[in-house]
Amino acid sequence: MVHHTRKYVSFCTLKKIYIKFSMTMFSQHI
Repeated sequence: MVHHTRKYVSFCTLKKIYIKFSMTMFSQHI
């Protein structure tokens, strides 16, 4: 259970970073 939660938090963090990166690339492209 703890491991699963840790994995989930890691996934959320990764997703957040990915979205931030995508937005940065998108704004630079324009």
